[in-house]
Amino acid sequence: MLATGLLAKLLRVDFVVSLMFMRLLLEENAIKATISSLEVIRGDDAGIQNLIDPSLAVLSGKGIDVDEFSLKNASSSQKATSSR
Repeated sequence: MLATGLLAKLLRVDFVVSLMFMRLLLEENAIKATISSLEVIRGDDAGIQNLIDPSLAVLSGKGIDVDEFSLKNASSSQKATSSR
């Protein structure tokens, strides 16, 4: 029963996105490359979307409903774009 609760927490969209983001940072073997990667992600909506999409695919494969996150993320992205 305890493992089921832990599994439910681990398969949340925000956790998987964060985990995959950390993996991206840890794969970089130089601080300069990490900073460059973060600048690309920050400066381009496609950069963060390229991080989120694989995370959503992982969760979808586990049978987790990601539609709510996708809609929330899309509205946040649209607000950011319109404020530029």
